[in-house]
Amino acid sequence: MSAPASMTTLRLLRAVAFGLTLAPGLVGCESDKVDEGGDGLSGSVGAGDIDGDGDGYFASEDCNDAQAAIHPGAAEICDGVDNNCSGEVDEGVTDTFYADADADGFGAPGTEVEACSAPAGTVPNADDCDDADGAVSPGAVEVCNGVDDDCNGDTDEGLDGTWYADSDGDGFGDPDLMLEGCDPGDGFVDVAGDCNDGLPDVHPDAEEVCNERDDNCDGSVDEGVTSVYFADGDGDGFGRLDATTEACFEPPGYAAAAGDCDDGQPSVNPGAVELCNTLDDNCDGVVDEATAADASTWYADTDADGFGDAASSTRACAVPAGFVTDATDCDDSATTTYPGAAEYCDGHDDNCDGVVDEDTAVDAPAWYRDADGDSYGNATVSARACTAPTGYVVLGSDCDDTDAAISPGATEVCNDIDDDCDSLVDDNDSTVSGTSTFYEDSDGDGFGDLSSTRAACDAPAGTVTDATDCDDTLAAVNPGATEVCNSLDDDCDGDIDDADSSVQGETTWYIDYDSDGAGSDTFTTDACVAPTGYVADADDCDDSDATVYPGASEQCDGDDDDCDGDIDEDVRGSGAACAAESCAEVLDVGASTGDGSYYLDPDGSGASLWECDMTTDGGGWTLVADWNRIDDGDNVADFNSAFTVLFNNMDTFTTSGNALFWQDADASGGADADALSVSRDIPFPNDGEVLYDVEYDGDSMEQSGAWLWVEDSGTEFNLECWEYITTTAYSTTELAQAPSYTCGNASSPKNFSWSGTVQDDLGTELDTLRFASLHYDSCCDYSYLYKLEFWVR
Repeated sequence: MSAPASMTTLRLLRAVAFGLTLAPGLVGCESDKVDEGGDGLSGSVGAGDIDGDGDGYFASEDCNDAQAAIHPGAAEICDGVDNNCSGEVDEGVTDTFYADADADGFGAPGTEVEACSAPAGTVPNADDCDDADGAVSPGAVEVCNGVDDDCNGDTDEGLDGTWYADSDGDGFGDPDLMLEGCDPGDGFVDVAGDCNDGLPDVHPDAEEVCNERDDNCDGSVDEGVTSVYFADGDGDGFGRLDATTEACFEPPGYAAAAGDCDDGQPSVNPGAVELCNTLDDNCDGVVDEATAADASTWYADTDADGFGDAASSTRACAVPAGFVTDATDCDDSATTTYPGAAEYCDGHDDNCDGVVDEDTAVDAPAWYRDADGDSYGNATVSARACTAPTGYVVLGSDCDDTDAAISPGATEVCNDIDDDCDSLVDDNDSTVSGTSTFYEDSDGDGFGDLSSTRAACDAPAGTVTDATDCDDTLAAVNPGATEVCNSLDDDCDGDIDDADSSVQGETTWYIDYDSDGAGSDTFTTDACVAPTGYVADADDCDDSDATVYPGASEQCDGDDDDCDGDIDEDVRGSGAACAAESCAEVLDVGASTGDGSYYLDPDGSGASLWECDMTTDGGGWTLVADWNRIDDGDNVADFNSAFTVLFNNMDTFTTSGNALFWQDADASGGADADALSVSRDIPFPNDGEVLYDVEYDGDSMEQSGAWLWVEDSGTEFNLECWEYITTTAYSTTELAQAPSYTCGNASSPKNFSWSGTVQDDLGTELDTLRFASLHYDSCCDYSYLYKLEFWVR
């Protein structure tokens, strides 16, 4: 009988998979024998025999039908598994390794072992000649130890010779400390000749320097490097020629320069400056010569007046007879003529200033300018001279030399002038005539006191010509003042405040029905003093309620308690009676007390407590949805309470340890096309700003998708999504749960995660939050929702 069509198809697939060519009559023949895997063997396929791993071999001939890489004819690899079903493991694919007991990277011969990879303590070579000593191996450095360190068959090769101790490391050894044999290592060299093995700068190749030792080991000390120095007893840097020495460095008491003529005086030497001090300072053989640095210039003083003649001078250390240091005498023949002498009106230049009988002559009289010709001169304009200058007089007592009517002989009158030059003007002069009567004005308001008078040329300070002031102690009270509300007779008419019909500045007073200190403009009156029941302001917005007035504390009562035009602004959200529309409104009106719960009534259906974030990015966020399995232990019932479930036919929908879990398997574990769709209204006024924190994992999501989005009157705005759906297994109703937009992010592997806090501004009023999940797979699509927290502002 013919093989079933399905079995024939399976065999054709296997033949194609393994490169077999079937006989033309094989298709549809009655034989159940096929050449499995091209190995020349044929197997009998019994009823119900399957190829579980899809490698082209049925379970009856496959030694591991759960692994597609294991079957007859497969390539054997070194992995501890019989890959080709030959009955042997890792045949022909292992490597040889050797024990490396001293861990120096070289193994010991005769310790080989076969393995896929090097076992612990083995290496892939057998080149070690002593596997018990890690310092012995091919490539090691040969040292003097009687051992073949480098495994080349020779011991201590090339290391014998004559060695000298080199304690100072200068490359030359001590000839008295010699060794014969193998290289003793550090501290020895094969060159001798060091004459001081304790100093590294002393050896045959060193340069001889002046240091009182044999630097180059030639037997001589400081040869050819000393200098001649001269004894310097006074330490002035110059020595004497009769006492010398040779040395490397200038010895104490010696100098490199010679020529000192007095080695007991440090200030006397060839480099010194000659001074007037009775010494030959510069050792030139001459004492106090005229060229001495401090030699003076002297001038002849023939008249012996202490002032010399500049035309006759000489230089010397000591003053010569008849000479002085000064050179300013203009007449060296007259003892009374010299600079600084007194000038007299005598026709001679006594003080040598080049002027004869100048105004400064000690006997020149003072003359005063008489500009107005009244025979009295101006004391401030004077001149001294041997003879009177033109326009000057001998008297200088005129106080105004521009007016001939003013002089010490004139009469004082009321004219603001000191007429008689006695320094007293008008009222200050007791001899003045022509005065007037003035009245005291103590308050300076321009009106005087009739009872207090003074006679003077000009009004004395604090007086006026008027005598009508009724209170000379108050400047605001006088006949010219305006009557105002101050309990005074301001205008001196005998009437005070409201009794005076001309009073000004009255206050408008407002009726205060509820006596809360704030009035209303229902009734007003003008007066200096507030009538009973009236107050100064009209700011009460409810004059029938004593608890309502400007400055009152705002209460949660739906009233404008403080009369500022706003209702419940300071307490908005603190109670059901003063609920706000959103957390942003609470923040805007200044009623925020920080993060926490506030009463909100966004749609007028009744107030309830909502969570507000008043700190993130300036605050004002209202919590729309909050489901958190990780931190709060929320379950399925909490999820259904937090969201409106629009559609859910997930056969598996439950909670795990830290997540809400769902998958697409039906009750028997078979594949199914399932959908989950939820929504949450956003009743709060907002500007389209969102803040959300979603922790969600999708595993093996072939032919599945997940979407998180918001809407404005049906317009969709994607927040997070992942989709890869090409199957037609979903119903129209299930597909309708997904949004209308496409993610465009299909990729492999089909695993993804949403995590972290995201803030966005969508720029439009949002009214709905949506979440949907579609699952379909031949095995297992899994979703894990750990938390979903969503805020708007």
